[in-house]
Amino acid sequence: MERFYSTAGMPVVDIFRLLIEEQGKYELCALKCEAKKKQHHATLEAQGKVAGPIDVVIDFVHKYHGKIPLAVASSGWRDHVLTGLERVGILNLFDAIVTADEEDVEKGKPHPDIFLVAAQRLGVDPEYCVGFEDADFGMLALKSAGYLYSSDVRTLWNYPRNVERRQQQMDK
Repeated sequence: MERFYSTAGMPVVDIFRLLIEEQGKYELCALKCEAKKKQHHATLEAQGKVAGPIDVVIDFVHKYHGKIPLAVASSGWRDHVLTGLERVGILNLFDAIVTADEEDVEKGKPHPDIFLVAAQRLGVDPEYCVGFEDADFGMLALKSAGYLYSSDVRTLWNYPRNVERRQQQMDK
């Protein structure tokens, strides 16, 4: 589990490439592994087993919507990200949504590309942007992007990092 969390923030295909390399499983194809994982996600969603809202993020978005430009910069698949944002009722509150599977994002986190594209789509210079992240690789990417400030949401008092509780919900 620790190794899994150490890759958090990386695009799924990059995680598979890394693990294939580390384990010498060269007979595997990262793109096929990603497709299998995406299929598994679709199966879980069809069964109603979906990620719940992260209240601290939703509260922030509602508080600042219309006051400052807001973007999502996610390593998740675009369709999955859009579905999740719609499910929790905040999809229409963002001025830009950037995902790692877009052509404009050449390299995923920990590289800064995704955050630079988000700033560009907002029309804001990166040095005036504030980024919120829940993964170490994302924090590195924000720093490399030259954002004014990077907030690690995992340190916020009401961030739901209770993995066991989420797993119990998924097992229901």
